[in-house]
Amino acid sequence: MNLRYERMRPQKSAFSDATKLIWNPRETETYYDTPKNSYCLFRKEFQIISKVKSAKLKIFADSRYICTINGKRIGRGPCRSDPRWQYFDTYDIADQLISRKNILAVEVLYYGYGTGHSISRIPALFAECSLTFEDQTEATISSDKTWKTYLSESLDRTAPRVNGCKGCIEVWDMQRSLDFTSADFDDSLWDYAKERGVILSPFWNLYPKPIENLTETYVHCDRFIAKGTGKAEPMDTVSQMHKQIKQEFAHLEPRLLCVKDTAFSNATEGCFNYLVADFKQVLAGYLFIKLDGKAGDTVDVVFSEELLDGKPVFNNVSYRPFARFVLKDGENLLETKFNYEAFRYVYLLIRNSGRTELKDIGIVTRNYPIKEAASFHSRNEKLQKIWEISTHTLKLCMQDGFLDSSSREQQQWMGDGRFQAIMNYYYSGDCRLHEKLLLQIAQSQDMEGMTCSRYPDANHNWPPIPSFCLQWICSFGDYYAFTQKTELIALLWNSIISAMRWFSGFENEKGLLEKLPYWQYYDISKNEAGRNIDYSKYGVNALINLMYAEAMATVADLANVLNDKETERFFAKKLKRLNNCIKQTFWNSDAGAYSLFEEEMIFSEAVNALAITLLHHKEEERAVRIVETVFDPKTRSSEVYKVSPYFMIPFYRAMRKMARNDIALDETLDRYSAMIESGATSTWENWSLTPENRRDFMYSACHAWAASPIVLIAENLPKLKDFEFSFVTPYRRMMDEF
Repeated sequence: MNLRYERMRPQKSAFSDATKLIWNPRETETYYDTPKNSYCLFRKEFQIISKVKSAKLKIFADSRYICTINGKRIGRGPCRSDPRWQYFDTYDIADQLISRKNILAVEVLYYGYGTGHSISRIPALFAECSLTFEDQTEATISSDKTWKTYLSESLDRTAPRVNGCKGCIEVWDMQRSLDFTSADFDDSLWDYAKERGVILSPFWNLYPKPIENLTETYVHCDRFIAKGTGKAEPMDTVSQMHKQIKQEFAHLEPRLLCVKDTAFSNATEGCFNYLVADFKQVLAGYLFIKLDGKAGDTVDVVFSEELLDGKPVFNNVSYRPFARFVLKDGENLLETKFNYEAFRYVYLLIRNSGRTELKDIGIVTRNYPIKEAASFHSRNEKLQKIWEISTHTLKLCMQDGFLDSSSREQQQWMGDGRFQAIMNYYYSGDCRLHEKLLLQIAQSQDMEGMTCSRYPDANHNWPPIPSFCLQWICSFGDYYAFTQKTELIALLWNSIISAMRWFSGFENEKGLLEKLPYWQYYDISKNEAGRNIDYSKYGVNALINLMYAEAMATVADLANVLNDKETERFFAKKLKRLNNCIKQTFWNSDAGAYSLFEEEMIFSEAVNALAITLLHHKEEERAVRIVETVFDPKTRSSEVYKVSPYFMIPFYRAMRKMARNDIALDETLDRYSAMIESGATSTWENWSLTPENRRDFMYSACHAWAASPIVLIAENLPKLKDFEFSFVTPYRRMMDEF
């Protein structure tokens, strides 16, 4: 097959024609109805009279689902995907089935809008259970019009969104909740589901999820660090609850102490009680609470990765890390079902008119199933701690994609994802999330070749980031270097060439990129005075052209691997011209470094790290001078803009090439000091989260791009003499097998 002119046949999984998309008939009068925050329950009763040999459940929903068999929770999803290539989840349910009567129950929340990890189409549930019996007979349980369905009012549909990247704040009325998963539940008054055909729906193209199901584990919390009362604001509408809670925290002055008693008498008029749980480290998952309470009382939940003056950091008005529960009489089992959060601390604001007692609080953690993880041991305690918070952060941000953060956004950004993939090759050797990332960014590509900066995504932050498109191209080079696989590269080869073609339209007469449109994000670089670089200040800058050169070199190398000689010759010739032009245009001989702009002397680690890596041998005079001017703490200028945690891997690789791994190590120990000294359990988005800049903006305190010391330990430390450590990674053993 010539992939330039022909495509592979879609690998669609076969389903029974009887399996339909279904929804409640009250909200699907027409095919385009998109109700907001619709919480729909489904039940299917079926009989089993023979012994089951195997049973597989395939399922997806728009937007989120939770599935149970005979009252036992099986899973939740779906995996993030573009609906044009809709992924479905698969579960082995043979052990959950019983003789005679079985109940398949599904809860589905349809947002009615897209988020940072879901693209909304129509409210829909699709499920098919394939049964094979020991007598070799088979049966299929299909989602169809025989299923019973109910529009539940236990989730408040007027709740606002958490932010533009996520769904609605979960506001649950426990007095309206139903235990509908049990076999003896009476659904006789429920509606029968309405069917929709799959072929003419937005979900005609179905694929099995390319990764394993995420793992869920319950973690109990028994540490409470604050208890007291606060001044309550008037209860407004649910749509304004975020303003009420933030105003209440403005007046709160908590005292941190050890709390043993988790029972509360009724709150005095105009006040609320509060309790703060500390999970000891940032975790990602779904909150679970068991408490005794009185009907109509309310428990508000506030999640936080860290505390400032004993209070959560949520000053950014667009981020609302909240949940709310209206209690029933007696025992209440409270849980966030569809929104997962990443947090260390949980504030419970208890608005109680009677006695309330907390019985249990915990988190059902959510993580990508890593089979084997790297280990690292060093006598340097700070480096050991940096490794621990880096690997912990990487794991928290490995979900159904490589995520920038597991709290604030939960989005699959390409620039972040490229560096996360490199970290993870050393940490676990697993390439499936990387393959999924590369494929899904390709699915976002427009007709001219530009890719979305994050995908799947529908939260309407449209401007792409051209540098992230270049990172996507370069990430194929990383993928081949680590796996030696070519099938995915060949499949997407035309898409890669199309992306390079997009950039060619912005070359000036010298061959340099000039006046690129869209969001000019490269790095959050700052100098010693804390000043940021304005990368969009001039039409031509060195950093984007160096990234263009890296992408060009990647395409030429991959063309050689794929035996595409014409493409290899074309880009090799362009690359030679571009590299020479960068050297002539941006080199400043007086300073001994490459300037970010031709018109102004601004020097950054990002530019010069790539220049060392791409343009020079380690013995060349320019490379040696760059180290002195930009990187060596003994001789560098205070005006040099340092890279943020995002760009540390190019920094490490430049120092490795120059045999200055001592600089890489020393700078890591210095730059991560603020995190270690503050007791952080995950890596921050920026180097320093001081009280001042926390109040200016809600930075992420659990950000995957800052987990790059994993690469330092894997690539730089083995080259460092007189440094004692041990490092074992599954990737090393994987490479030995090639």
